[in-house]
Amino acid sequence: LVRPNLSDNQRIAVNKALAKDYQTAQKFPQALQACDHILDVERGNAWAKDFQLAIFEEMGDWQSAYNVVRKNSKLPKDEKNIRLACYKVEQGRQSVALNQEHDARVHFREAIKLSPDCVQGFLELADSYMRDKRPSDALDALKNLIQKNPNFPELAFARLKHVLFDLGQFGEIEEVDRKSVV
Repeated sequence: LVRPNLSDNQRIAVNKALAKDYQTAQKFPQALQACDHILDVERGNAWAKDFQLAIFEEMGDWQSAYNVVRKNSKLPKDEKNIRLACYKVEQGRQSVALNQEHDARVHFREAIKLSPDCVQGFLELADSYMRDKRPSDALDALKNLIQKNPNFPELAFARLKHVLFDLGQFGEIEEVDRKSVV
């Protein structure tokens, strides 16, 4: 800041306003820098940490968002792990968009490891295997989804039928159809 004689509270207020203005203008690096200035003045400033997280999410910088939550979050462990798993799924989706299926699967498996309740991690993992023409691995991912999340089997049924068809296991398709009706 130009004025070195401002109090700490004034510096925080000025940088808070700057961060908001930069975010509105979608000048994310400057918004993050304003948050860093706040954290230089008050290391544990919750507003600055939360605002940084919001900026990273808005930018689609999932690794940075993951790091912020992992280091600073006061969430209960289960909630924290679910959120971290969501960031890993998003990182995987970015890898898919770059045609980096192996890297994507690494992220999806990390998401599942963080939170076995991360249904999207299982589904994305199965889809990645199918894109790489590995239906038996996709089948394993979907069976693991149903085993670890028995309350949500319907989310896997359409993919499961597709995989079983690709594997030529038509009898099991009928079984899946019966279970999906029940």
